[in-house]
Amino acid sequence: MYTVFSVILFLALTCLLTGLINPDSFRRVFKSKTSRSLITLVFSLISVFSLFIILLTTPPQQISKPVVSSNKAAITTKNVTTNTIIPYTTSTIRDTSLPAGSISIRVKGVDGSETQTWLITYTNGVQTDKKLVSTVINTQPINEVIYVGATVTRNPRESTDN
Repeated sequence: MYTVFSVILFLALTCLLTGLINPDSFRRVFKSKTSRSLITLVFSLISVFSLFIILLTTPPQQISKPVVSSNKAAITTKNVTTNTIIPYTTSTIRDTSLPAGSISIRVKGVDGSETQTWLITYTNGVQTDKKLVSTVINTQPINEVIYVGATVTRNPRESTDN
């Protein structure tokens, strides 16, 4: 439909210009005695009508929007799991049943371990936040117990009486 009215518009404008420039040639082609004003009116109306139809039937063009760079930060999160050692502690107990200066390890100390899960936030690839999500103790540490002798032995030769 667009093409048909485009052709009509082209022909109407051609006839209008031909009739306005040389009305005698127009009269010869159409074998009619018409005035210049009538030629102008008829072909002007045909031209306007065709142009109106063309504008109504033309599909709207897709206007591409300009690409605007986004200033939004790229935020990503990641769960990271770490294993850490829980060091054992040492308890020292004075034992009067042991001679002075002697040491007895009653319980050997063993480190424990735990697993920590962290939620790490990155903004544009740079770490911006780190939160501890959970802690799971895999093995409890075993505390070392050391007994230290506290008894002073006296030499039987030494006497308190003189």
